[in-house]
Parts: sequence; C-alpha cells; structure tokens
Amino acid sequence: ILGSLASALIFMMRSGPSDQPKSKNMVKALGLRVGISIFLFICVLIGWQLGYIHPTGIEAGRSTSLKLPTWGLLEKAKAAHAAFVRFASQRYSQYTKM
Repeated sequence: ILGSLASALIFMMRSGPSDQPKSKNMVKALGLRVGISIFLFICVLIGWQLGYIHPTGIEAGRSTSLKLPTWGLLEKAKAAHAAFVRFASQRYSQYTKM
C-alpha cells in the first residue's frame, strides 16, 4: 500500500504543474492502493469470522498476565480531587456567609 502511494506521488510530481497528468500511472497506482486496502480489510473480516482474530486480542475468559505500572497515579488523582473539593467547599462557604 505504501509503495503504491509512493509511486502515485512520484507520478504526480513528474506530471508537472499542469492540471492534467501526462500519464494515467498516478490513477492506476492510487486505484491499486485502494484495491489492496479493500482486499486486506476483507481478509481481516474473514479472519475475524473464522475465529483467527479476536476483537481484543485476548480470548474471552482468559486474563492477561501483563501488569502495567501505575506509579500510584490513581491514588494521587483521588487525593488531588479530594483536596480540590475541600478547597472549593471552603471557598463556597465563605461566599455564602456574606
């Protein structure tokens, strides 16, 4: 697909500044790219229907052993949110007393 796109770019650059390209090679290259893309998309759909490809990449019912580091970000975010809520409620109570 990338090779077809690159060849279409080369044909487009060679055609010059005029609006009409000197050859139909650019159109053929772009048509080939679209055809290959459609073919690959259909192959992915067929693989999914036959069960070779799973939507998440993990079969249903299986858990992954991959554990990503979180560096305590969730706890830090919860603490920051709680501090903000305390600050906002103090400010709000100051303005409502007036």
